[in-house]
Amino acid sequence: MWQARWHDPAGRQHNQNFDRNVEAERYLTTVESRKLIGDYIDPKLGKMRFREWWDQVEGTRIRGKPSTRKRDIWLVRSLIRPTFDDFPIGSVRPVTIHQWLADPSDQGYAASMVRMAYQILARIFDAAVESGLLARTPCRGTELPKIERTEMRFLSPGEITSLAESIHPRYRALVLIGAYSGGRFGELAALDLDHYGPSRGDQ
Repeated sequence: MWQARWHDPAGRQHNQNFDRNVEAERYLTTVESRKLIGDYIDPKLGKMRFREWWDQVEGTRIRGKPSTRKRDIWLVRSLIRPTFDDFPIGSVRPVTIHQWLADPSDQGYAASMVRMAYQILARIFDAAVESGLLARTPCRGTELPKIERTEMRFLSPGEITSLAESIHPRYRALVLIGAYSGGRFGELAALDLDHYGPSRGDQ
């Protein structure tokens, strides 16, 4: 067992054990280099567990509309935390990220969902860099899953009529308005009688 000892810029002594002398010397060289360029990071900070760091940044990194926040929190809890919760943030390497990216895809998650989860993960590690816990983010050199584009298919007037007549009568108007107005589902679901005014030409 070999022990590397050094002083941080504030004069505090630190030490870390290694199995080989060459590893200890290489680490000390890295430490001194980072001190010279002002990029020194206390290695103890990198021992914080991912779940602890997430608890600190959750309120500042998940923004936007309530629906967006709800989606992003779901992505973190479903796709990110099960893998990274117990990792010390300083131990996560680019290869760890690459392996994680393959796993959600193998489980059947859409490429778009995996990419959104990665963007959140990258912001979490960027926050660790900005806060001085890490020298640089492990989210680098990453190849994200490709989103396969499929050709859109449009129903003919006859197919629209057939669909409207086949569905429950309660939703017939919804099908017809959606087909001929181009409205999104959220817009269609929000329509009510207050939006209908035949005297104003709202037909």
